[in-house]
Amino acid sequence: MTDTAGDLVRLDRARRWVPVMAGVPALGAIAAGAVNVGAELSRLFPHTPVIPWVVEPILTTLIVAIMLAQMVGMAPAVATARDALRDGYVLAEVVLFLLTGVLAVGLHYVDGPTPDRRATPDGALVWLVVPIGLALSMWLVPKLRADLTAKFVAAENRLREQARDEASPVASDLHRNKAGSTDRDTTAPTIPEPSRKGSFATHRATLQRLVGSGEIDPHTVSVNAVKNRLRCRPETAKTLLAEYRTGGEQ
Repeated sequence: MTDTAGDLVRLDRARRWVPVMAGVPALGAIAAGAVNVGAELSRLFPHTPVIPWVVEPILTTLIVAIMLAQMVGMAPAVATARDALRDGYVLAEVVLFLLTGVLAVGLHYVDGPTPDRRATPDGALVWLVVPIGLALSMWLVPKLRADLTAKFVAAENRLREQARDEASPVASDLHRNKAGSTDRDTTAPTIPEPSRKGSFATHRATLQRLVGSGEIDPHTVSVNAVKNRLRCRPETAKTLLAEYRTGGEQ
């Protein structure tokens, strides 16, 4: 039970923080994509100095927002193309990812309005790191969350089953306890009786003393009264009284 409880704590921490770490590449892609697309759009549109630098963050930030929704279970993960077509969140995520990939690489092949702003495709493929980083986070964040949550739930169920088993004994334990109680009932320990000769002689002497002092009349007293007074067995009291009444020990 201790091991399962420890696993439960570790899995709870992991399912909270590991998907967050898997989202770090997406955050890096936001910064890198903003620099890449901003520089290329500024080359193509030199008279718009601000807008080119916010185009890429708008797209990648929306992707990160969807990943956060997936992390808390409010949006499904990308599984198949059919799922992407059926779910609005997943479809939006895929469309945004494709736009980001096109902007990251495609802008390097487009010439600007003047000769000094010609395309520079030589380093274009380097910027594939932006869509690759996004793709990794898009896949890992919801998958890690789902897998770790499934393991957490399984560990939690095992812990509950162990607690339930420890709280209620199994049938074999009940049978053994019942058998044990029966054995105790049938073989209850008894206090060993002193030597019958010495015990009987002691009770006889005590009865003689009581009769001699007049405290007991052996001809009228009951067996139960003698038994209680001598603290002996009923058979012993009956035998002693029979002796007195027949004249055996007067």
